[in-house]
Amino acid sequence: MSILPALFVGKAPVEVWSYTTIVTFVVDMAIIAPTLIISGWMLIQRAPLGYLLALTLLVFITLLGTNLLVGGTVKCSWV
Repeated sequence: MSILPALFVGKAPVEVWSYTTIVTFVVDMAIIAPTLIISGWMLIQRAPLGYLLALTLLVFITLLGTNLLVGGTVKCSWV
């Protein structure tokens, strides 16, 4: 119920401060995306470290995607 007062004041509602969307975005853009690009570049050059990075990132992205899919499904089923 604090959305309208927060809009009038020009601040975010108190409930929003607990979300980690900004932190997740920064980690994705600062660490994950460059590592994916570097891994792809190393794979093109057939560097051994590229294969290790690609495997590690493939497992990470798969687990992350599965976690988000299950979390979203469970959240939607509870509403």
